[in-house]
Amino acid sequence: MIGPKWHEASEYLPLICIAGSLFPLSAINLNMLAVQGRSDLFLGLEVVKKIISLCPLFIGAFIGITPMLYTNIIVFFLCYLLNSYYSGKILGYSSWMQIKDIAPSYLVAIVVAFSVYFFKYLPISNWVILPLQIITGTMVFLLFCKKTKLEEYDGLKQLVLPYLKRIIKR
Repeated sequence: MIGPKWHEASEYLPLICIAGSLFPLSAINLNMLAVQGRSDLFLGLEVVKKIISLCPLFIGAFIGITPMLYTNIIVFFLCYLLNSYYSGKILGYSSWMQIKDIAPSYLVAIVVAFSVYFFKYLPISNWVILPLQIITGTMVFLLFCKKTKLEEYDGLKQLVLPYLKRIIKR
């Protein structure tokens, strides 16, 4: 929709999103260390992570952007594991427990992404594909959440439904 010069970016964006989805989890764990008064661990982890984060830069410079983005996903995951390991020891909430808690949300995202991914190969206009993807993704999301009875879905409904009812009454 924004022109052919941006097509190559569409290959990179999903990889950037995957890596970026790990950042909030990492940040929460770091904040837990700060709240617990463990600035020593916070600083040490940040130094180690900055050193590890140089790896994708070298790969990008010498091999290419796609391998760099895949390496970035691995680095973000390692950074998350480092942060969650230490905050987990302090709080009694291990990396594994955190992963189990967020896994349903990632599963929903994977199912929705897979359900809309192949629309891009249809020989029709992008102006038709995008609405189809939005409608299909929304329907798959709602059906999947309803069938699996996700707690997050119930919380989302409790937040959104009153707002929608107010808008409809206007």
